[in-house]
Amino acid sequence: MKRNLLLTLLLVLFSVSCSFSTLMDNNKKAEETPWIYSLYENSMQATWRSGSGSLNFSSSEDNPDGFVGKTDYGYINPGVRAVSMLETRPQMTSHGWVEGLYPEIILPENVHLRSYIGFKKGADASDGVTFHIFVHEGNTYSQVAVQKLFPRQYKKVDINLSPWAGKKIQLILKVSAGNHSKSDLAVWVNPRLDNFQGKK
Repeated sequence: MKRNLLLTLLLVLFSVSCSFSTLMDNNKKAEETPWIYSLYENSMQATWRSGSGSLNFSSSEDNPDGFVGKTDYGYINPGVRAVSMLETRPQMTSHGWVEGLYPEIILPENVHLRSYIGFKKGADASDGVTFHIFVHEGNTYSQVAVQKLFPRQYKKVDINLSPWAGKKIQLILKVSAGNHSKSDLAVWVNPRLDNFQGKK
């Protein structure tokens, strides 16, 4: 009788131990599962506009109302080769702007927004632009990045979006001009969201 009870207890403990080990393994796998959302590939799903109103995607770089388009391969000033270039030019007016509102998305844990920002090669006549990134949640707009650059400058962007993990948000990419914007062809190089730890 005692022997059977002991065997039963041992079986129960073994079962619980295995279940706990499996649960830990599953949680570990979930944490390590890579996740990525390309803001470049999904840029046509965003709602783009400028001070003059809505913009059609990839209409014309010379459109006075503003421009947004994609280039798979190209160069940014001062001649650096780049891929997946999202091109954004503000409305051709003093302090014009252009922005894209992305569809709603629920973020997993440890997500960063990563990109390089700068100017398309040849945009030397620009007097500089300011890049902005906003997170829209409910009725709240939070500016998580702002950076002014001049024609021969580019900069790495790495924004930790962990405060919005598990929440439904929309992202806004915006570029605003200085006194003029005719040559303000600003680019976001391979903009994306990912949870790759230790990503450079």
